[in-house]
Amino acid sequence: MNFIDMMRAQAQYNESKFGKLESNEEKRSISKDLALNSYNSINKMIEKMRVTNGLPNEDDLIYSSVDVLRYVMSILNLWEIKPEDVSKAFTLKDIYLDVENRIHEKQWSGEPVIIVDIDDVLCEFRSTFADFLSRRYDIKADVESDQYFFVEDILKASGNINPEKVFDDFVQERHFRCLTPVDDAVEFLTSLREKGYWIQLLTARPKENLKIFYDTYYWLSLSNIPFDRVDFSPEKLRWCMNSEYYDSGAIQFAIDDSPKHALEYANHGISVKVPKKSYNKTIRNDNVVFYQDLKDLIKTL
Repeated sequence: MNFIDMMRAQAQYNESKFGKLESNEEKRSISKDLALNSYNSINKMIEKMRVTNGLPNEDDLIYSSVDVLRYVMSILNLWEIKPEDVSKAFTLKDIYLDVENRIHEKQWSGEPVIIVDIDDVLCEFRSTFADFLSRRYDIKADVESDQYFFVEDILKASGNINPEKVFDDFVQERHFRCLTPVDDAVEFLTSLREKGYWIQLLTARPKENLKIFYDTYYWLSLSNIPFDRVDFSPEKLRWCMNSEYYDSGAIQFAIDDSPKHALEYANHGISVKVPKKSYNKTIRNDNVVFYQDLKDLIKTL
C-alpha cells in the first residue's frame, strides 16, 4: 500500500470514527487529542529503548511508527488535506534536505564573499509576474515602469483587488518554482567560483511562506545554479552585519537590483553591482556600479 492509499484508508476510518465534522472547533479539539496520542506512541517507544539499553524491539519500532503515521494522517484528513498534496510536499522537503546537506558539506574558510540577490538578478521574476497579471487578471503591466510590483497598474485596472491578494495568487500557482533563469546566470556564478569567490545567495523573499521557501530550493535544484549558501531576509544589510563574513571583512561586493538594499549596502561601505532596471535608475552612490547584463559584469570582474 503506497502513501496515498494509506491516507485514503485512514480517511475511511476517520469517517466511521468521527462522522462528518462541520465545526472547526470540533476539528481542533480532535486534532489536539490525536497529536497527544502521537506523542505518547513515540514516548512509549523511547521508554522501552531506555529499558533495553538503547536496543529497540523491531515490532515496537514498526507498530509504534504505524501508530504515529496514522495519527498524523488522521489529522490531515480531518482538515481535508489531499494526499497528493502531502506527497508533493514530501518531494519538496526531500529536495530541500538534499540541497542543504550538499551545500553544508563544505564550510566557509575565509574565501572572499559575494552576496547575490535572486529575483531579477539570477531569475526573471518581474516579467513572469507581468505575464501572470495579463493571463490571470487581464491587467496589462508595463515591465518598464518604475513600480516593481506594478501596484498602481493593479489598483487602476482592478479597482478593488488587493495587490497582496494578487501576489498570493501568484505564489499559490507555484510560479516561484519555474522562473526563467537570467541569461548567463549559471556561467556567471561558475566564473565567480573559478575565481575563488564564496557565493552567498541572499533573497528578501519571505521564508515564513512555506510555498515560497520550498519552491526557492526547488528552483535552485532545477536550474543548477552554483552557490555555497542561501538565506532569506528582508533586511539584507543587517543580515550581512550579523554574519561571520562581515566581521572578517570578507564581503567583496553585493549584487542586487533593489534600490532599498543597494543603497543600504552602499551607504555602509559595501560595493554594489546593480543591473540596470527602470525601477532603480535613480540610485546614486559612489559605491554603486550599474551593469547591462551578466555577460557585461563578467568582463568587468
